[in-house]
Amino acid sequence: INANFRGTAKNFSKIHIIKFNKKTGKTLYHDLGYLRSIIYYINGKKNGEHKIYYNNGRIKEKDYYIDGKANGDNKLYHLNGNIHVETYYIDDKLNGEELDYSTDIGVLMIKSYFINNKTNGYREYVYHQIKPKLYYYINDNPIWY
Repeated sequence: INANFRGTAKNFSKIHIIKFNKKTGKTLYHDLGYLRSIIYYINGKKNGEHKIYYNNGRIKEKDYYIDGKANGDNKLYHLNGNIHVETYYIDDKLNGEELDYSTDIGVLMIKSYFINNKTNGYREYVYHQIKPKLYYYINDNPIWY
């Protein structure tokens, strides 16, 4: 087992455990004294919760991996801490509902549905000048709006 890090103890870029020539365990990435991300590895593949941070320490992105592929909830955040986008992944592909929120007040702006990374079903522009706009897609192709 080797623990590797680059840079000085005050300003290192990454630290992780190498076991049988593959990353294993928790990996921390730093830049100029700020924690940038935390990733967990098993046998060289991302596994578990993955977090990315802004310079102000607030969370920027949080997602989950199984055997190197995104699986489960994925959340992106605005710099102010409000939720930006909520999605769901199965085997590294968008599947299910995607919700997109405004920066300042956190209001739901767009609601979309995905199957295997393609827009399928309704895409609703929820907060669009009082009257919502509705579009319908099959395999990323708009059918009507």
